[in-house]
Amino acid sequence: MKITCWNVDLRIVSSVGLLEWCLREHGVDRMLVAVRLEKSRARWMPMNPEASDRLERLFSPHIRERFLASGWPGNEMFRHPGFVYLLEFGTAVKDLVLRVEPNLHKWHIDDGPLPEDICLFRLGDPHPIFVSVIHEGDAWLLTNKEPQLRGISLDKVINSKNLRKELLAFPGKYFCRPWRGKLQTVDKRMLPKRK
Repeated sequence: MKITCWNVDLRIVSSVGLLEWCLREHGVDRMLVAVRLEKSRARWMPMNPEASDRLERLFSPHIRERFLASGWPGNEMFRHPGFVYLLEFGTAVKDLVLRVEPNLHKWHIDDGPLPEDICLFRLGDPHPIFVSVIHEGDAWLLTNKEPQLRGISLDKVINSKNLRKELLAFPGKYFCRPWRGKLQTVDKRMLPKRK
């Protein structure tokens, strides 16, 4: 299947318009965000603990899963994991994202640390709709619908089989590649909370 890949200039595009377009045109219902980890005293810890704490504080009612991954849409890690959060996405989360930081270009730098690499998709779809590597200023829409938003331009048409190569959307659960390293080396505060 061929998919059109659109470049999203986060400095120009309206974040409100972009998130509303994803909801309206594709019915996205999930959001991934990531917290990068580093090794400290033989344990994996958040590179920015404030981002992890803030994410939990702001979005806890909407968090559906937390898991370690060595790759998620837009990123592939080597020799260390990242911590990925799966959130339910809808109008309430969209409004919360925009209230926290109305400009996705500044999502990770303004008014306190935030998690990275927002990805939006509809559960069960074969590919994500919105993929970002916000700290690099990169973002893409994967859609065959033409987004009529300022700051979005045609990039290329890709084959869905090449998603991993093109945008690092992995064939695993939620387009992520699971971490295969030792779990006991992860700080216990980072592990999923028991229900």
